[in-house]
Amino acid sequence: MTRTLFITVTAAALTLGIPLGANAQNQTQSQAKPDSGPLASAKTVSLDRWNYDELYKNGWRANELIDTEAYSPKGNEIGEVENILVGPDGNIRSIIVAAGGFLGIGDAHFAVPWNKVQVSPRMERVTVPITEANYNDFDLFGASGFDVTAKPGSGVRRVEEGSAGNAQPRVWRVSELIGDTVRLKDRADYGYVDDLLFDRNGKLTAVVVEPRFTGNRVAAGPYAVPYYGYGAGFEPGLDYYGLPYSSADVTNLQRFDEKRMTSATTDRNAGNAGSSGAQPGTTGQGGSGTGQ
Repeated sequence: MTRTLFITVTAAALTLGIPLGANAQNQTQSQAKPDSGPLASAKTVSLDRWNYDELYKNGWRANELIDTEAYSPKGNEIGEVENILVGPDGNIRSIIVAAGGFLGIGDAHFAVPWNKVQVSPRMERVTVPITEANYNDFDLFGASGFDVTAKPGSGVRRVEEGSAGNAQPRVWRVSELIGDTVRLKDRADYGYVDDLLFDRNGKLTAVVVEPRFTGNRVAAGPYAVPYYGYGAGFEPGLDYYGLPYSSADVTNLQRFDEKRMTSATTDRNAGNAGSSGAQPGTTGQGGSGTGQ
C-alpha cells in the first residue's frame, strides 16, 4: 500500500518549510551559481581516492526503507514507511509511518524516532512502538517530527515559506532530494539523484546519481558520490543538487552496484539496522544520538 503525504501548515508556524512553487524555485535556482559561494570552497573528497567499499559493507539505501511494511510491537501490520526525516547534520531523525486506519480513525501519519525503529535483517519490515495507548506520542508535528517551533540551542532555525536558498538548516524529507537534478561546479547538468545512502548509524554518507544518457553505454551509471550538506551542495526547497566537481572530475567514476549493497545488508543480519549502530545480532541500546 502506497500513499503520498500532503501537509499544509501556515507559513508563520512553519519550521520545516514547504518546497517553493515552480516559478520561485526557478528564480532561486537561477540566482545560485554552483561554481561560486560555499560550494566552490567546500572541503571535498577527491574522487581519485573515493571508492565504494565502505558503502557496500556498512551502507543501505533510502529506497530500501521507503514503502517497507510497518508492524506494531505485537506483530500486527499497521502501515508502511512513507518517508525519512533527516536533520541538518545529515543524521536520520525519524521515519514517517503511514498507518492504515488501525486506530479506527482512518489513515494517519506518525513520526517515529530513529532510535526506536527496529529494522529486520533483510529490511523487508520495520517494527515501531505505536499502540492505541501511545499513538499521540508520535505526533507528526511533535518532537520527533516536523519542527513546528524552533528549539533553543538546537541549531535549527525557523524557515518561512519562500526562504529556500538561504542555507538555513532545517529537518528535511529524503523525498526533497531524491529526484532532483544534479549539477557540477562548471554548471553542467550531470543527471539526477536516484537514491541516498546511509550508514548503520543513520548518517547520510553518499548520494546515488544517475547521469544523463549521452549515448555512451560504457559511461552509464549509476554512480555514488559523497554527500555534501547545507551550503555545500544541498538546500531543501531547491530543485537541484550541486556537486563540487567538474565534468573532468567525474569521468573516471566507477559504476555503483546496488546489488552488492543489498547482499551486504542481508549478510550483516543486523537486528536493528542503523538506528543505534548495533553490532549484528543485537538490538542495540540507547540509540545513536540522532533521535529525540
